[in-house]
Amino acid sequence: NTGSTGTYNIGLRVPLMRGWRTNAREAAERQARIGEPLADASFADVRLDTLYNAATQYWNWVAAHRRVQVAQSLLNVAVEREKQIADEVKGGIRQGIDAFEAEVEVRRRQEALSKSEQEFQKEQFKFGLYLWSSEGKREAYPPAEQVPTSTPTPVAYSASRLEKERVRATESRPEIRSIRLAKAILKVDQEVAKNDLLPNVDIVVNPAIDTGANSIGGQMKVGLQFAVPLERRTAQGKLGEVRLKLEKLQQEEQLQKQQIEVEVDTAFANINQTYLRYLAATQEVEAARALEKGERDRLALGEGTLFLVNQRERATAEAQIKVINIQAEYEQAVVAYLASTRSEEHTSELQ
Repeated sequence: NTGSTGTYNIGLRVPLMRGWRTNAREAAERQARIGEPLADASFADVRLDTLYNAATQYWNWVAAHRRVQVAQSLLNVAVEREKQIADEVKGGIRQGIDAFEAEVEVRRRQEALSKSEQEFQKEQFKFGLYLWSSEGKREAYPPAEQVPTSTPTPVAYSASRLEKERVRATESRPEIRSIRLAKAILKVDQEVAKNDLLPNVDIVVNPAIDTGANSIGGQMKVGLQFAVPLERRTAQGKLGEVRLKLEKLQQEEQLQKQQIEVEVDTAFANINQTYLRYLAATQEVEAARALEKGERDRLALGEGTLFLVNQRERATAEAQIKVINIQAEYEQAVVAYLASTRSEEHTSELQ
């Protein structure tokens, strides 16, 4: 019998082995804390991918506009020559066939200009996909006036830089950080599984107070509970599962490092190979200009033909366009090289 107003007690159980420092709630809290940098790594990966795609499209946009400028310049020359030849035909200096030749060339170059403008518009729309405000609203398509008037001159990269960047990439890429954080989460599960193999050894403290008439006042119960499960297959199975997952992540990390090294090496090689192509293309432009000038001088002396002059001018324009395309490829190779390291240090450079 208790006192007339009842007995009131509280209880305290303190685990000494199983569940002492490692338990399901504590493990869930630790894994949640690890989940924060894991989410940051995933965000950084997506962000760098977006910046890489945007930067690549940016150089497509720049190159398309420069090709428009070459086509426009080529057309302007043809238009001026058409007027000049028309006057010379009227004056009896040239034959009427030259006027037809000049007119056909103007029409041909007008069509080429229209095509290059159409290509520029396509690249403009594609680039516009990556432009939005801080509120998440789409910005207007970038006008042609925002295209830079000049681009950096390509340079070769040194081999010493490659080794440093390769090491940094295999340590700082978000994919590597994500794998390592995933391993940290699994190691928490491993600790819980190992802890579940331990026996239960708990100190139990149960103070109480008996109140009212016929009560006996305060009382205390203190005990030690010890239990060892005969079978611990659940914990053993969990431990085996975690071990296999950790081995899998270890292999994935090794494979990812190898893939990263290949990406960095490929991007580095593309930079230097494109640089060599740029040097050859610029020399081709100089040679094409020399041939164009020579053919134009021959025409002025009455030895050449308008047909050959037009061909030489188109050849020069094609060589210039080749340089423009190679410059864009070079800048895109640099972008790929920066993105292959996937480090926060290079994020600002991509921007």
